[in-house]
Amino acid sequence: MASVVSKGDFVEVSFTASIVGGEVFEKTDKPLLIVAGSGQVIKGLDELLIGSSEGTQKSATIPKEKAFGERSAELVKLIPLNEFQKHGLNPVAGMPVDIDGVAAKVQSVSGGRVRVDFNPELAGYDLQYDYEVEKVISSPAEKVAALCKHVLEKNGTSELAGKVTVSFDAPSGAVTLSVPDAVAKGSEYLVA
Repeated sequence: MASVVSKGDFVEVSFTASIVGGEVFEKTDKPLLIVAGSGQVIKGLDELLIGSSEGTQKSATIPKEKAFGERSAELVKLIPLNEFQKHGLNPVAGMPVDIDGVAAKVQSVSGGRVRVDFNPELAGYDLQYDYEVEKVISSPAEKVAALCKHVLEKNGTSELAGKVTVSFDAPSGAVTLSVPDAVAKGSEYLVA
């Protein structure tokens, strides 16, 4: 019987995401590891995953309210051009910018003012997700092993992923990892 996704389970999921009736904006090239119900993906996809079975392949339309929301005119701001120039920037239409830690896009530059859009790029769109729940991981030891595998792959050391061993002591909740010497370990790691 296939495992069913519960909140807090680790899930390996593959998907192709597009604007309904439009272009693909994201496609996984290998399964993505997410914690179900944690908000790592848009709300609509998170909700679809909970209760899905391992091996589920579906296509779903996610309304903008459960994706990136409606576009808001209040998130389009006029900023004096000299504010950009103080930081050595010469803004042009279409230029992505980061203002006080918030991603935005320059819409236009005119009359000493810069029109900047702080709306998420996909705000206002219903989205289409074609997804597959490839694996459901619920035991603590398997979660740690999956996390190690995905972290090592992300850091370009996938050949080491199969050499990491994990043991879990249920009564204490302690997890022990045995990692090959070839894996760089910073001072923040305790090595026994």
